[in-house]
Amino acid sequence: MCCWSQSKTVCLVAAALLWVAGPVQADQSGGQIRLLAVGVGKYTGGLQNLASPARGATLIEELFKSQDLLAGSDVLKDEQGTGEAIRTALKRLREQVLPGETVVVYLSSHGGRQGGHWSFAPHDFDPSHPDSTSLFDVEILGELSPLVAAGHRVLLVLDSCHSGQIRDAAESLMEIPRGEFLLLASSISSQPSLTTADCPLFTRAITEGLMGRADADEDRRVTIAELRRYLSWRVKELIGGFARIPGLRPDVQDIICDSSVAFVDSTSLTKAQISKGRRAVEFDISNEYTSIADADASPVGTWMTNESTATQINSVDKGRLELTLAANGQYTILFTDTDGTIRQGAGRFVYEPGKTFELDYGSGKDVLRVECLTAVEMRIGIQERWRIATGDTDSTVSKINKSRTITLKRQTPVVASRTSALKPAIDDFQSVINQDLKRSNDARNAVHDAPQVPEDKIGHASRP
Repeated sequence: MCCWSQSKTVCLVAAALLWVAGPVQADQSGGQIRLLAVGVGKYTGGLQNLASPARGATLIEELFKSQDLLAGSDVLKDEQGTGEAIRTALKRLREQVLPGETVVVYLSSHGGRQGGHWSFAPHDFDPSHPDSTSLFDVEILGELSPLVAAGHRVLLVLDSCHSGQIRDAAESLMEIPRGEFLLLASSISSQPSLTTADCPLFTRAITEGLMGRADADEDRRVTIAELRRYLSWRVKELIGGFARIPGLRPDVQDIICDSSVAFVDSTSLTKAQISKGRRAVEFDISNEYTSIADADASPVGTWMTNESTATQINSVDKGRLELTLAANGQYTILFTDTDGTIRQGAGRFVYEPGKTFELDYGSGKDVLRVECLTAVEMRIGIQERWRIATGDTDSTVSKINKSRTITLKRQTPVVASRTSALKPAIDDFQSVINQDLKRSNDARNAVHDAPQVPEDKIGHASRP
């Protein structure tokens, strides 16, 4: 599950909604629903515990209860979600499905990649024995395949780090001519998926959409096509709502939506209970910011936020930011969240007193404002820019600018910091960019061992 606190990343939320039903007319809401909801955030094998998966399972159950659609529900949270219990529950659902009934299976936990397959971590997952303690994509799809082959409609939604990895294993389901199968994955195989402390991000978008936010034509029904369309921009909007760490690459989460040729997009899932909302069509750190400080003090050195600065990097947690600016124009940055989660980056910086302060990380740059620079303190201003569309098109757009300030104290004397301990010394900026590009390519192409203690910890624990 990929936990997303603005300083947290836990790699891997696996939230899976599997929607199974017999043929349904476009004006129906899918018949009665039999729900299996699994939210695992506590582990016996050393994985970092998570708060949001169990909450996600509860929200899914509450969603369908509010619609009076539940024919029955089976909810497994934390310690209840062992590998054996989940497998048994999946098999039991296959035995219980009745004609015209909808089955929803929700899975939320750590997830990962092993041997070219996507894997789910149950409560008793053991990082030292991942092959025997994971729940694999082929097992989940194996329970769904007979249903698709029999002509049932199946929707599989994964809110999980690397969840797009399952697309390869699902190829045979895509080709079944009689059944209908839809895959919605929260991120491509090389990406983490993000969460707040309250709920996995994609799960939040799904529940909002099914409650009515996705009802684009306002006919009081939410169809598959409308939900897909809503998720594609809503996830980006939620990610954009988290405060950015200047100098670090922005978080990216690209959803996947793929279906078999027999799938009918006009299938109605739920009745809309709330009206649709406006959407954000653009978010970035403004590149029009210039420095207003006119000081002789040099920015070269190591700067750090601390308790006395009372500066919140995001809206909930007080993360610690450490920025080292070298005399050769290169920078390294380290952000440590309150739970010890670390994000780090490097690049080239440009500072001109009274003009501009730029942190260039290769694929982009953040233009900031130095509002104060003395021998002991540097105060950085950040302007975040939004463009908001009030409807489903960009015809009506309003602009919103938000400003915030980060105060850093110079480390005296300047000593080797955790940044230098965690990242090799940078002799050549271009070599840093080349290394970064290579890591990105490797992440896309390599088959990772898997899920161990959560990788890619980048999350954001704050709400937008």
